[in-house]
Amino acid sequence: RALLYEDCRARRLAYRVLPSGAGHDAAVVARRAPSTMVFIPCVEGISHSPREQASPEDIALATEVLCSTLNRMDELITERSGEQGLALGD
Repeated sequence: RALLYEDCRARRLAYRVLPSGAGHDAAVVARRAPSTMVFIPCVEGISHSPREQASPEDIALATEVLCSTLNRMDELITERSGEQGLALGD
């Protein structure tokens, strides 16, 4: 999570930390490893509905943040292990 927050702050993006009570896959993953999710704002707050919409700009920005965070995670793992990383998005 800290890496996601760091990336958002570097981009001067507003973000909120929210608990999620829904049965997302992240809840299953969290039993074995730390996990987090990125939620994209929906138009009029409508989600889990056929009327759900998000702006292409918000979707693109969230994707950029996720890719950047994954690349940073890969760099840190590579530094610690000495093995070559994945370099996503290059």
